[in-house]
Amino acid sequence: MSIYIKSGAQEDLPDTSFLFVTRNRAPYSDFNKNPLTWAFKTLLANTYSKKITQWLVIIDGSTDYTIENLKWLSRSHRIRIDSRYYSEHKGCSFRRSQGIELLNNDLFF
Repeated sequence: MSIYIKSGAQEDLPDTSFLFVTRNRAPYSDFNKNPLTWAFKTLLANTYSKKITQWLVIIDGSTDYTIENLKWLSRSHRIRIDSRYYSEHKGCSFRRSQGIELLNNDLFF
């Protein structure tokens, strides 16, 4: 997915939510090695990330360092990350549907 924004036009764009459904994407205690960290760093490097006012992570039965990794990301990048943990694995589509109901903004990724 690509978003192309003319220079200076991003101020006109609406606030956005980012919904991330994850399961076991933080297998390492060194958070810089985790795919979850890479995903957040990629988003944060995008200039449009300033319009993301809600970060929501739905955790679908992870048994790794996901929760600790999210706390670290929140502190180290000074963003508020809301999360919901579900112990029973139900799959990405099911959890995404649940997450969409929790979003504050009409525009989301």
